[in-house]
Amino acid sequence: MMKFMKNHSVDDGDKFCADLMRESSNHKALRTFYPSFADIRGDFEWDNLHRLSQKMVEDRNTKVMRDYLSETTMKSEN
Repeated sequence: MMKFMKNHSVDDGDKFCADLMRESSNHKALRTFYPSFADIRGDFEWDNLHRLSQKMVEDRNTKVMRDYLSETTMKSEN
């Protein structure tokens, strides 16, 4: 997916999805679209997605702050 995203703009979501379907081997792109299908049926767990997203953002922010603190502390010690 990352390789595909480097070569295709996400500015037009419909075009992006159509290109993904065309270039996907063994219909792997369908896994990307499942959340949309599930949401239409009301099966998608938005609360879990929200909690997971929030945790991921908090974890990444903590890591960035720790890395920064580590870098600046080491520089000031030298």
